[in-house]
Amino acid sequence: MKKVLFTILACLFAGATVAQAEVTFGLSVGGGEYDASGKESYGSKQQRGETVSVPVASIFAEYTQNLDAVSISVGVDYIPYDIESETVENTRINGSTNTGSVDIEDHVTGYIHLSPAGSPVFLRVGYSHAEAMTTENITNLTSIAGQTVQDTYGNDDLVGMHYGIGYDHEVADGFFIRGLAQIHEYDDITVRSSSGNNAITASLDGHSVTLQVGKSF
Repeated sequence: MKKVLFTILACLFAGATVAQAEVTFGLSVGGGEYDASGKESYGSKQQRGETVSVPVASIFAEYTQNLDAVSISVGVDYIPYDIESETVENTRINGSTNTGSVDIEDHVTGYIHLSPAGSPVFLRVGYSHAEAMTTENITNLTSIAGQTVQDTYGNDDLVGMHYGIGYDHEVADGFFIRGLAQIHEYDDITVRSSSGNNAITASLDGHSVTLQVGKSF
């Protein structure tokens, strides 16, 4: 999916060169609340869910074409750092403590803005891709050939849909400030243990508010 998103970005600039249309670069800062939950398929089949607050900063680029009745923008937004989760600990009945965490890497979103011609209000829909990287230290209660074994879990793709509404305010000389409110819906991901004894399914959904500043050329 990353190839598709970066292809969109390449076409964006190619189109801007040919059509001499408006190109925008900018920065985003904001925060959101997300409902995160997970469950396992083995043993006690534990489930856990919580609401987490996450600050986010990103960079974006857009290509805008102004038509008679509508303005259409195609853009790419990239978070240039890893989003690290807290480490979860679980003390087992044998006295060992299992730990695990998930980091989100290379979060890239391709999106489209639509707004009536001359209106500062716009609607946004986006599709994102990221890597969910697991880090764990897990000792099984079961054993193989008399030895307890360490379980590891694989990584997975995290993809999501994003729906928002925003408001553009031009400051001067192509500079603008933009407010954006979004709903985020990510697909569930499932990772299986190396021993094959367990699988963990995680889900993530939420909403966010973002302030963007940028410059149009």
